[in-house]
Amino acid sequence: MPDTPSDIVAALYRAAAGSLPWAEALKRVGDSVGGAFTLIGIVDKVAQRTNSITSEPFDPERRERYRGRYFALNPRVAHSARQPVGKVFYEAAIAPDRELARHPYYAEYLAQRDFTHFISANLENGPTRRVNLSVQRTRRFGHVDKHDVKTIEAIIPHAIAAFELWETLQKVSMQTLMMLDAFEMLEAGVFVVDDGGALIFANEAGSALLAAEGPFTSASGVLGVTDARQRDGFAQMIAAAHSESTANVGSVGRMTLSAEDGRRFSVAARPMPEMIALEGASRTGILITAERLQPMSTADELQRLLGLTAGEAALALALADGAKPSDYARERGIGGETVRVQLAALRSKLATSEHGRAVSTVLRHAQRLQNGFTNPRFLAVRTGAPADAPWAEQYGLTPAEARLAAFLLDGGTTAGYAAERGLSLHTVRNQLRSIYAKTNTNRQVSLLQLLLRAPRKKH
Repeated sequence: MPDTPSDIVAALYRAAAGSLPWAEALKRVGDSVGGAFTLIGIVDKVAQRTNSITSEPFDPERRERYRGRYFALNPRVAHSARQPVGKVFYEAAIAPDRELARHPYYAEYLAQRDFTHFISANLENGPTRRVNLSVQRTRRFGHVDKHDVKTIEAIIPHAIAAFELWETLQKVSMQTLMMLDAFEMLEAGVFVVDDGGALIFANEAGSALLAAEGPFTSASGVLGVTDARQRDGFAQMIAAAHSESTANVGSVGRMTLSAEDGRRFSVAARPMPEMIALEGASRTGILITAERLQPMSTADELQRLLGLTAGEAALALALADGAKPSDYARERGIGGETVRVQLAALRSKLATSEHGRAVSTVLRHAQRLQNGFTNPRFLAVRTGAPADAPWAEQYGLTPAEARLAAFLLDGGTTAGYAAERGLSLHTVRNQLRSIYAKTNTNRQVSLLQLLLRAPRKKH
């Protein structure tokens, strides 16, 4: 069943919005007037270069031939350049058929596809650029008639509006992508949601806040908060941001959110009047930022999480950084006996008598606190999936070496690993020496520091 005029107009606007390929919309325009090939040609008048959107793939070799030779010869170009926007013209306005048939552009270039006739109109014709919609017809359909002209005249105003809309959305989409790239560089959590709260974008810091113990959730793709007491307030803040007009774009709603682990965040929501164009959908955005309030030092956080004294926390971080107890005592100007007492208390509170396990525990907590969330790679190690850890592939570890490294990362010892695996201690030590060689380390503390701080794998 042939398209109605309203079907064709709807197709043009759908193409502008990104929900229908331009090729399909242009084919419908061409079909309405017996066209075999339809295009929107874009001419840079300054550079004398052309580009186009077509109803079917444009053979690259044929396109370059047109640009290199036939664009300058095309008699339609000069005529089109003199026409106002919206005026429909066709071959009769260029020259008689007999004269056109002898013209190199027709005889050499168009004849290959039997494009003997056309109907066209400018969508834009400014000092630096001309945009033209043109339908090519073969000899079979003959000359353009009055009905074809009326059909195109009815379509052209909508083609102009659709093309302008498409270019606007393209510019905004590019601006949006640049903006999202900038968001990725921020330490604060950043989210973009639509007016219903559906999550459109989260930067890396924002994604971290959606992880375990964070203040946010994303059930069914809708951004929410974990604390039930704060859900109504958060929803009201989103609704208020949506209701703000473009004139009041500077207006910002704020509230404080609490995470399950005690962290507190200052959360702001502001309207984004720009259209966020992602994955083919265009939606009005609401920008949400979450900045942590009163961040405590790592030492203070370790005191809170592990019940350490200030001295024990300072010693723990020094050990995690590779210092020996004797070096720590000398640098701090305190007695060796004091450090030994602190070390004994530290091991007691960490429920281990093994130095390696104590250092591993402190390293994991310190790295977690620096990241502001439970790092997924630690979870992968503790759930027995060392082959998935990014450092295994990064340093070329064998599966056996990766298992040993994971065991040590979780606070184990070489003796404990040998007993658990039924291996000789000599075999395990050989594996560890191989790991040292591959990671360019020479002791267990430096190895644990390296692996815990390895970059996360990008997915």
